[in-house]
Amino acid sequence: MAIRTEFGRDTDPPRCREGGTENRTERFQIPQQSCNGDLSLTSAAREYRTKRVKDARTEAQKEIEEYRKQKDEEFKKFEAEQTSGNKKAEEDSKEDADNKVEEIKSAGGKMGDKVVEDLLRVVTEVKPEVPERVAAPPKA
Repeated sequence: MAIRTEFGRDTDPPRCREGGTENRTERFQIPQQSCNGDLSLTSAAREYRTKRVKDARTEAQKEIEEYRKQKDEEFKKFEAEQTSGNKKAEEDSKEDADNKVEEIKSAGGKMGDKVVEDLLRVVTEVKPEVPERVAAPPKA
């Protein structure tokens, strides 16, 4: 039985031909062993679709990895730019702190003996004083 196509040619209906493949399977490049063989058209199409899905999944995974690497590089570049300003500020503040520590050490070296003498004198000399609350007579 012939089918008339839109081009006006008679063609055989899609069925198993001598080559062991069907017109549809040639288009999708799906192998078919024979008409009555192990691989039917639906299972072949299913396998082909499964293969395409797996290929698409691996391709998407590769794209994700490439995108992740690109974003990591951008972040590292951004981080390097931002921390360079912080490093300068950190160095300046460290220098200021070192200067203050030196000032404190030099002041301690000049007046350290006097401070120790005053501290020892206050601790060792006892001057008993009555607190104002206790010394004042109660008002009646």
